[in-house]
Amino acid sequence: DDGYSKAPTTDWYKEIFRTAKVNNYEVNVSGGTEKTKFYVSGNYNKTDGIIKHTDYNRATGRVNLSHALTSWLTLNTNNTFSRNTYHQAPTTGAYNPARTAMFLLPGVSPRDDEGNYVRDLPYGYYMYNVPQMMELNEYSGKSSNLLSANDLTFKIIPGLEFKSSYNFDMTWMKEHQYSDPRTRLGSRVNGQVSAYSTDIDKFQTEQVLTYNSTVFGNRLNAVAGFSY
Repeated sequence: DDGYSKAPTTDWYKEIFRTAKVNNYEVNVSGGTEKTKFYVSGNYNKTDGIIKHTDYNRATGRVNLSHALTSWLTLNTNNTFSRNTYHQAPTTGAYNPARTAMFLLPGVSPRDDEGNYVRDLPYGYYMYNVPQMMELNEYSGKSSNLLSANDLTFKIIPGLEFKSSYNFDMTWMKEHQYSDPRTRLGSRVNGQVSAYSTDIDKFQTEQVLTYNSTVFGNRLNAVAGFSY
């Protein structure tokens, strides 16, 4: 036995990376009548990361509506809702898969003879079993966002209009991190879970009065209003 013929040969790039797929689906419908116009659309995107156990998903829906309530009053509303989920890999230190793949020794295996992950690699500059941590540890997040732009337009007299707008931008974010105690990283603290939540609400309103006319062959334009 030369000591080498039975040694494992590990392709760390194959253990860490993969061929990623991107799927995108979209549908939209528009139409209306003389008084009402509408547009509805939906989109779903699923993107796998080139690093195993990473991905990004996004679903978006949009509804736009314009309706003449009367000959002098029009309602417009444009709304977009999106939801994002992702699973990512850490990007710092010895646990950065893209960096570590270049330095792990091919003579070291991430699994024992029974096919189970080992917690620590037996030797080498990097002792972290990156494929194990990628599978057992979690770095994920979710975010939702609602954009809503709404206005009423009043035609007071020919050339004189008043537009009252109300806009909302609301975001909800949640992040989750988990270090499994079976991994080298998680064993330091006997496992760890962290959760973060953030809500961001924005509101804006604009009240604008405009006048457009022609006086003695000259155009007259005037605007007055405020926003906050």
